[in-house]
Amino acid sequence: MSLDEPIDDRRFFASLRGDPPVVDPMPAEVLAAARAAHAMLCPGELLADVLDDSADTPPEDLRDAVGFGLDPRYLTFGVGDLLLRLEVTSQDSRRDLVGQFDPPRAVSVVVRWPRGRRTEGVDGTGAFVVRGVPGGPVSLLCHLGSGPPVATRWIGV
Repeated sequence: MSLDEPIDDRRFFASLRGDPPVVDPMPAEVLAAARAAHAMLCPGELLADVLDDSADTPPEDLRDAVGFGLDPRYLTFGVGDLLLRLEVTSQDSRRDLVGQFDPPRAVSVVVRWPRGRRTEGVDGTGAFVVRGVPGGPVSLLCHLGSGPPVATRWIGV
């Protein structure tokens, strides 16, 4: 087979022969985002799952509405007996995050995105506000008064 054949033909014939698939190189921005996310791992962190997401279940009275938007978006994360309720609102290409821990035992929150992070304190009621987060994938790393930190799954905001 010549190298002048289109890439799709090479893939097709390679698959017929049982060769490993021909894979395009990974885009540089995807590699950079993956490396940044990996660098943000904290040893021993607990992973909080998404328990509820308003993007998956819009309110009953708005499901058939024309132009229904997901702003604000409400998420609930949980791990063990700890819940994190999060409200995400849009401001152009930026997002504001307002959260509350139940029970209120976190002392700080680090909002992480592929090319940055911001740390905010948590008040005595378990509440925090982080303004101006870039739209895109984010994860929150929650430092508790004791025990390992809790991280949320990466979500698109």
